[in-house]
Amino acid sequence: MPSKQEINAALFGAWRLMRFDADGMNWFNLTIEGFWRSFFAALPVAPFFALLVYLDFHREGGPVYVEREIFTTILVYGVGWAIVPLVMVPVTKLLGMSRGFIPMMVAYNWTTVPQIIIQALVALPGGMGLISVELSGAVLFAALVYILVFEWFVIRTALQTTAMTAVAIVMLLETLGIIINLIAYQ
Repeated sequence: MPSKQEINAALFGAWRLMRFDADGMNWFNLTIEGFWRSFFAALPVAPFFALLVYLDFHREGGPVYVEREIFTTILVYGVGWAIVPLVMVPVTKLLGMSRGFIPMMVAYNWTTVPQIIIQALVALPGGMGLISVELSGAVLFAALVYILVFEWFVIRTALQTTAMTAVAIVMLLETLGIIINLIAYQ
């Protein structure tokens, strides 16, 4: 488990990267220990992920089988955190970027914290009926575009790669996420 100091530094680094400041990378523990401890980031944002899933099911209005949905949500969340490193090991090796694997994963894991929080906070007003469906959709779309560009910047910066390679990696990871959700929630 990371120390409070390491958590604070990593979240500050994530905030700097959110502002498209490449120096945010300097705030992460880019060792093998830092790699393993970066998965701690999954814990504090799990409730925000659960809120997103709840709002999505609430919006659809269909019957919700609570036990099944809780189990599926936990499973999807865990698979989502595990699949990225499992995919990125061979991808970075294939692209000759193995040295960038740990920095990319550490940055990717810690920057997932603000990404999930942003998505949940943006989805909440629409999910509660405080704003129209149209406005909610527009705000969610804008947030999604920002998050995709942010993810691209993190991958490009951490792997020190080209813009197009980073685009391809973002597309790969997002496609995997969509496939996991389609399989789990059909």
